[in-house]
Amino acid sequence: MRFPIVLGGLAFGGLVIGVAALVMLGIGLPVSLSPDFHAPALAPLPAPEPFEASPLRSIALQAQSVDRLVIHTASLSILVEDTEETLARLEALAAELGGHISNAQTWKGDQELYASVTLRIPAAAFDEARRQIKVLALELQGETLNSQDVSEEYTDLQAQLENLRLAEQELRELLSAAQERGESAEGVLAIYRQLAEYRGQIEGLQGRIQFLEDQAQLATLTVNVNPKEVEPPVVEEGWDPLRTVRSSTRDLVKALQLLADVAIRLLVTALPIGLILLTPPIGVYRVWRARRPPQAGSAVTPMVS
Repeated sequence: MRFPIVLGGLAFGGLVIGVAALVMLGIGLPVSLSPDFHAPALAPLPAPEPFEASPLRSIALQAQSVDRLVIHTASLSILVEDTEETLARLEALAAELGGHISNAQTWKGDQELYASVTLRIPAAAFDEARRQIKVLALELQGETLNSQDVSEEYTDLQAQLENLRLAEQELRELLSAAQERGESAEGVLAIYRQLAEYRGQIEGLQGRIQFLEDQAQLATLTVNVNPKEVEPPVVEEGWDPLRTVRSSTRDLVKALQLLADVAIRLLVTALPIGLILLTPPIGVYRVWRARRPPQAGSAVTPMVS
C-alpha cells in the first residue's frame, strides 16, 4: 500500500516546515522514506540546563528603574600626596561599598610612583564612590562619566532566547518522532545538527544576558593616581666638591695617558714605516738630480784655494 506511505511522508515534511517557520529559518530536510531502512539510533542531545535570571538583574533594577537597565562607568584622574597610601584607601573604599578592585597597575616615572586602579562598585553606590574618591585627592585633574542604556538590547536578547528555546523543544520532539518512525538517516542527522546549532545560540545568548546583568549591577570606575611633584632642593643632598675634584683629576690623568699612548704608538710604529716608504723615492730623486746636465748659461763658480 503506497498511499499511506506517501501521506506519512507529507505529514512529516509539513511538520519540518512548521518548525522552520517558527524560527524564520529554513531547515532543508530531505525526506526519503524506505520501508526497509531504519535510521540508527543517535545519542540524544543533553537536556538544556534551566536558565534562571541572575540575582544581579534584580539588584541592578532595584538600584535603577524597574524598566531600565543602565551600565555606569566613570574615569577620574586625581593628584595625591602619597600614591601607596591612596591605593590602600581605594581598596578599603571598594570593600566598604560592597565592591572590589578588578585591576591595578603601578609604575615609576620621574622617581615618583603612579597608578591606575579599576573598581567595581554596586550601581546604587556609584555616586557615593565618586564623592569619596574626590575626597582622597589633593586636586581633581579630570573626570569622565558615561551611562549606557542597554534595556532594549536586554529585552531583545530575552525574546530571542525564548524563541530559540521553543524551536529547540519542537526539534527535540521532531527528532524523537523521526527516530521512532525509523525515518531516513539523512533527515534525522539534519534535525540533530540543527538542534546542536540552536543549543550553541542559546548558550551564547545566556552568556550575553548574564554579562549585561553583571555590568548593570556593578558600575566601573577607573582611577588614575598621579603623585604630587616634589620640588628639588637648591643643593642636592650628598654633594661633595672634593670628590668632584678627585674625579676630575682622574679624568685629566686618563686623558693625558691616552695622548701619551697615541704619541708612543706613532713614534714606534708610524715613524719607521714612514722612513721605509720614503727612502726609495728620496734615493731616486738624488740620483736623478746628480745626473741631470747643468742648464745652459749657468755660471760655474771656480773653487778658490
